[in-house]
Amino acid sequence: MPTMNPLPAAFARCLAALVLLLALAPFALPARADIEVITLRYRSAEQITPILQPLVEPGGAITGMQNQLVIRSSAGSIADLRRVLATLDSAPR
Repeated sequence: MPTMNPLPAAFARCLAALVLLLALAPFALPARADIEVITLRYRSAEQITPILQPLVEPGGAITGMQNQLVIRSSAGSIADLRRVLATLDSAPR
């Protein structure tokens, strides 16, 4: 009997972060909440999350693991966070 391949580890971690975000997030959502997963290139989620957390609008949430950030917020707030992230997640000089 053939065995099924387990999910790739990165996908499983991302899925776990998304489930955690949805399970632990407060129930008060922005008027229109979107969820976006952002792959980091030069920094870890553990480094970036504490910096971005104060910038997340009320009712939004941010979490992550390794090189994946999961953000739940309005589209405008996510766009603002992406602009800040572009500065923070840049190649070392």
